Amino acid sequence: MKLVGTPFVRRLLPVFVLLVLGLLWHGGRHEGDIAAVLVWALAILALVALEIRRGIDRERALRTTRAAQEGAAETLRLFLDNLPALAYVKDHESRIVAASEGFRRIHGIDPESIAGKRSEEIFPGDFGRRIVEEDRQVLEGGKPITFADRVGDRHLESIKFPIPHRDGPPGIGGITFDVTERRHAEARLRESELRLRLIGDNLPDAYIFQYA
Repeated sequence: MKLVGTPFVRRLLPVFVLLVLGLLWHGGRHEGDIAAVLVWALAILALVALEIRRGIDRERALRTTRAAQEGAAETLRLFLDNLPALAYVKDHESRIVAASEGFRRIHGIDPESIAGKRSEEIFPGDFGRRIVEEDRQVLEGGKPITFADRVGDRHLESIKFPIPHRDGPPGIGGITFDVTERRHAEARLRESELRLRLIGDNLPDAYIFQYA
């Protein structure tokens, strides 16, 4: 059985039991002191009950605070994992501290498998080196920077920003969007405008009208 209450209560209970037993023994030998024994016993018992009540309230408040913190952390995790992008936090050496499920959707990489790894380890070659260089620029500049990258046939757009720490060098936060569809749409629009311009430039003067 778990003893509820503060350390003070846990220390006080054995003393209370011994004191009550002593007072009862003394009261048994001196019948006139029974009332005094009961008063002392009730006073000590009330003190113990009050401390136990305070201990229960503190434990309940602690459980409530812990549940709220766990709920907030879970809400943040769900937000990041369902963000239509990938989000991450790195240390000053470009090592992944935390990453969202976006890594799995965009790069096909389990986010848990890259914790503690440098970007060059995750993405060998030019792309990984570019990421490290971008991280360096963010740390040296001390302000958010937007970067555009291309990986194969996919276009990525990232915003990275420094995360200051009280102790030690700052880290890096970032959000990367896959903007491939947007870039394709922009390219199709440019091609359409170019075709219209070529058609307009090659029309005979007789087909050009001006409306006032």
